[in-house]
Amino acid sequence: MHKTVRKVLGVGAVAGLFVAACGGDSSSGGGNGGGAFTSGVPSDQPISSLGDGDVQKFCAAIQHYLESDAELKTAQCHFGGVSAAIFMALFNASATDADLQKACTDTENGCMHASSTSSGTCSKPTGTCTATVGELEACMTDSFAEVESTINEFPPCATLKRADVSPSTGGSSG
Repeated sequence: MHKTVRKVLGVGAVAGLFVAACGGDSSSGGGNGGGAFTSGVPSDQPISSLGDGDVQKFCAAIQHYLESDAELKTAQCHFGGVSAAIFMALFNASATDADLQKACTDTENGCMHASSTSSGTCSKPTGTCTATVGELEACMTDSFAEVESTINEFPPCATLKRADVSPSTGGSSG
């Protein structure tokens, strides 16, 4: 499978974990839109001991952070554009490089100009988590930065080629 396709699948899986854990309503508190993620919940508090109010505050902070970080939004939108091009390449054998570039660009631009309409549920993690809020915040900061860095390695929509997004039949390890 081509390196870009593998990266898209990997980034999608990581992003899906965060979205599944905390979608939530962005109407309340937390987050700082760039830099280190902070929730406003005491950092020394174990995740397993969070009350419902703190869980909601934490999840709202995640949503606010995701919506207010311009670089992360740019990366998310580029991820969507490349994903659209991959989908087109996989299901339309006659799609040209120009078709893939247009699908990527249109999706990316649409995302960049869309207003945020988040919805979802947010619930306390099950089980006994020994990590503290501060440890989870640091992990999320590092994870968001890694996802952004990986997406920034994807080719720009304007130069995207079928070879960049089509699964290869060979044993490419790159």
